[in-house]
Amino acid sequence: MINQIDEYLSKKSNFSGSVLIARKGEIQFHKAFGFADMEKNINNTVDTRFSTASAISKPITAIATLQLIEHGVLSLNQKIGTFFPQYKTNLITIHHLLNHTSGIPNYLMLSKAIDMQKEYKPEEIINIVHAKGLSFSPGRKFSYNNTGFLMLGSIIEQVTGKTYEQYVKENILETIEMNDTGFERDDFEYTAKNYIKGRPGIFFNPSLMFACGEIHSTVGDLYKLDRALKEHRLLREKTVK
Repeated sequence: MINQIDEYLSKKSNFSGSVLIARKGEIQFHKAFGFADMEKNINNTVDTRFSTASAISKPITAIATLQLIEHGVLSLNQKIGTFFPQYKTNLITIHHLLNHTSGIPNYLMLSKAIDMQKEYKPEEIINIVHAKGLSFSPGRKFSYNNTGFLMLGSIIEQVTGKTYEQYVKENILETIEMNDTGFERDDFEYTAKNYIKGRPGIFFNPSLMFACGEIHSTVGDLYKLDRALKEHRLLREKTVK
C-alpha cells in the first residue's frame, strides 16, 4: 500500500506538499513532493514548513484556552464582557467563541471595513467588528468565525500577561518538542510559498492571522501534536473528549 501511495503522488504533477503516514505509533511513510518555491525551483522536503492557516492554528488556540480552563484561570461559561467592555451587555461566553456560535461577524469577511494589506492590532479589529453589531443571538446557530479565535488570542494575552505567541511556545510547542513550528511573523527558512493552482496565492497582512491562522509547521511536528493529544500530554482525557 505504501509503495502505491508513493507511486500515485509521484505521478501527480499538480500535488505539492509533505505526507506522513503512521500506524500504531510508528511512522510508515514520510516524504515530500512538488515545489516550495516554483520561481527558484526549490523542492519541498520533509523539513519544509507550511502555513497551516485555520486548520491547525485554531485547534492550537483552542488547546491553549482549554489549558487555562483546566488551570482555573478561565471558564467555558465566562462572559467575554470581562475582557471586552464593548461586549459587556451581551451574553457571549468563551464557549460561544470556541464553537463559532457567538453571532459576532467574521472580520475576514468585512473587506469594505478592513484592509487585508494593512497591519492591525487585535483591539482595532474587535472595535471595527463591534460597530457592525451581531449577526444573530449568541448560541442560536453555528457560523464559522475567525473573530472568535482572534478574541481568544487576546483573552490568553490578558490573563497570562504574555503574548499569545509566547504562551503557545512555552505551553504547547516546547512541551512536546514541536521544534520546527512557529508563527507567521517569524523569520523562517524553508517555508513553502503560498500557491493556488500553481499561481501565487492571496496575501494577507500577517497581523490579520494572529490566533486564527498564524501557525507555520511541518508534517512531522503535526504528528507530534496528534500523538500528544491522544496521549493526553497537553490536556486531560476528559477535556479532549
